[in-house]
Amino acid sequence: MNRSAAPVNGPSQWVWGRHAPFKNSFSLKYTVLGYAIHHAASVFWAILHEKLQEGFKAKNCTAVIAPALAATAAAYVVDFYVAPKRLSPGFEHRLSKRALFIVYGSFALGLAGVAFLRLPDKSRMLAADHLK
Repeated sequence: MNRSAAPVNGPSQWVWGRHAPFKNSFSLKYTVLGYAIHHAASVFWAILHEKLQEGFKAKNCTAVIAPALAATAAAYVVDFYVAPKRLSPGFEHRLSKRALFIVYGSFALGLAGVAFLRLPDKSRMLAADHLK
């Protein structure tokens, strides 16, 4: 059985209830809504990242990495420790702890990557030198 849609169905539990993360196949009801909720939440955390990044005047590795880590950590804490269980992402029921670490790590890398690309050329070269 194809279960590739299962993690994407998870966030639809916000609307359809706690059984939604356990739906395996693609459906308009669970998968499309789950994707839309997850995408909206990601945009929310990306906006927080942008606001945090404004607070870093120095254009170096810290200015790139710290806001990305802070926004991702905030997302993780809210997702799993602050929000009611029904408002958790839901995909934690279908992914291993390692996979969840990869999901949140990838989110942090994506936020930091965009911030890095926005640095002026000279600052980007200096930041890249610090990463070596």
